[in-house]
Formats: sequence, structure tokens, C-alpha cells
Amino acid sequence: MNYHFKTLLINLNRSQDRLTHCTEQLQSAEIHFERIEAVDGEMLTQSAERSRFNADLNQQNYHKNLNSGEIGCYLSHRKVWQKIVDEKLDFAIVLEDDFSLTGDLTAAIEVAKSSFKQWDYIKLAGHRRNRYPIHQQEIADMQLVTYNKLPSQTCAQIVSFNGAKKLLAHSETFGRPVDVDIQHWWEADLLAFGLMPYVVTANNQFGSEIDRVAKRKQARTRRLQKIKLQFQFWRMNKKQNKQRLRSLMAG
Repeated sequence: MNYHFKTLLINLNRSQDRLTHCTEQLQSAEIHFERIEAVDGEMLTQSAERSRFNADLNQQNYHKNLNSGEIGCYLSHRKVWQKIVDEKLDFAIVLEDDFSLTGDLTAAIEVAKSSFKQWDYIKLAGHRRNRYPIHQQEIADMQLVTYNKLPSQTCAQIVSFNGAKKLLAHSETFGRPVDVDIQHWWEADLLAFGLMPYVVTANNQFGSEIDRVAKRKQARTRRLQKIKLQFQFWRMNKKQNKQRLRSLMAG
């Protein structure tokens, strides 16, 4: 079957060094890509898009106020999801401009094609904190895995048409960072997996754009709220994983 897909690279206009680095990697791997202009958190005003950030949801569902970089990052991913839907792509490989190719991205795409109807969203990169698989399906020389906890970070993923529709509907307004929202995959009924071994890692040589825009790590933490939300997440994640496992085993 022929699939209609694209590789999309999210990149800020001012981040030309990142664009050069990414272009060299993708050209070397013979992967054609389309650049998507990222939403610049420093340039955000009280626009309709900016208003998608909901301060009440933030107070309710997260333990820190989002900075402009985090809001811009979320809006950039929404821009990509909208493109997937508007162009009726079967799926897209979505990359942020802080990635390093460490494996065969073409092979990962082939695995995604062969398991297409099983997933909405596939992570191609992990996090420095290991998340172990609770279920895995062998496909070629890779494993499509279900995690005990979906890793954060959004530097590399594959998003299907249905996945993009679900993510857009879920994020009409938002209060968490995009990677944290996706960790709550059940809220959007998102069939989220990972593909291992990872073919992409985060590249830290340029530093974090979110931290550059505002001092993310120095943002005030609502500590009691954080403890409460961590417990709620643990409980719901455990419950939803049990349901997901029953479905996977039955399938």
C-alpha cells in the first residue's frame, strides 16, 4: 500500500544553526523534509492562538505556570497536527530541531507503515529517565512498545491522521506543556507507543530554546499541587495501562 506522508521539521526563524545541522543529517540519510516555521514564544501577543493557553487549566492540571517558550512549543505542534489533517496525510514524521539521528529512520518509517492501523502516535526518541516496556510487538528488527509511563520529550515522533485529529480536539485549550499532555494519552484516547531501539536522540549542543526564552527550571513550583497531580497521574496511568494491556492481549 502506498502511504501519503511527510517528514516535518519544526524550526524557529532565528535558529539557522539548528536548521543547518538538521538539514545535513536528513540529507545524509536521503530523507526529504519540509520545514515548518515554529511559533516564536518571544513574539506571542494576545492573539487567538495565544489564547489557547488556559490559565485556569494550568492552575488545575499542572504545577507551574507555562512560559512563552512552552506555549510556543505547544502551538508549533498544533500547527503540525493541523497540517497533517488539512493535507490528509496518512501520517507525518515530526521532528524538532534539536534531534540527532542515531539509527535508521527509513527503517522506522517502514515499521510504522506495516503496523499502521495499530497506532496514533509513535515516539522515536526516549528520555534520559528510562521508561520500561510493559508490552512489545516484534516487527522486523524493532519493537513497537507500550510503556509503563510514556516518556516526555517531543523531539521525534510519528503522528497519524487520526492521531492528529485527536490531539487537535484535545488541545483546543491547554494548560500543560505539550509533552506532559501527551503523557496523559488516555485523555485524548490516543493510541501511543514507542519504537525501539530508538533511531533519534535529543541533541543538547544548542541548549533548550524553552529555557532560553524564560528560566523554566527556576519557575515557581506549586509543591502541594505537584504531589497531588503525581498521585492522580500514577493512579490513572496504572488503570489505563491495564485496560490497554487487555486490549493488546485480546488483539
